[in-house]
Amino acid sequence: MKNLLLLLVVFLSLASNSEGQEINYLRYLYIDSSTNGKSCDSLIKLTEKSSDEEWQKRGYFAVGTMKKSQYVLDPVRKLFYFNKGKNILNELIESKPQDLELRFLRYCAQKKTPSFLNYKNELETDEAFINSKLKKDNRNKTEQFIYPIFNKIKDE
Repeated sequence: MKNLLLLLVVFLSLASNSEGQEINYLRYLYIDSSTNGKSCDSLIKLTEKSSDEEWQKRGYFAVGTMKKSQYVLDPVRKLFYFNKGKNILNELIESKPQDLELRFLRYCAQKKTPSFLNYKNELETDEAFINSKLKKDNRNKTEQFIYPIFNKIKDE
């Protein structure tokens, strides 16, 4: 019985650790996809089969799809990828409005989107939400990831 319990504890810690590693890898691909089309493709491939229950992965699929628009030449396809990702991300945020990482991803997308695409309507709301969540001194891993990036791009 003790061995079974020990095995269960080890399994659960490995599972939670691998999940943390996976989200960290998706975060890395997201950042790298700004300048690397292969990272963008990898981000999409790793997250495209994620379900709505896996909202963080689905959020990275959405922003990866939006970023894909910067790597295609055809303007119709550019708009297709952008709108597809935007719609997925907005639906996720509607279902999880208090999720910091989803709101951060939308904030980054809106901050970097050209104004003619008219996708800046939640910019101020998301900035205020993120600021309120990052005010505390003790930050979890998600907040530690978001904090330096947010502070850098909010002043751009």
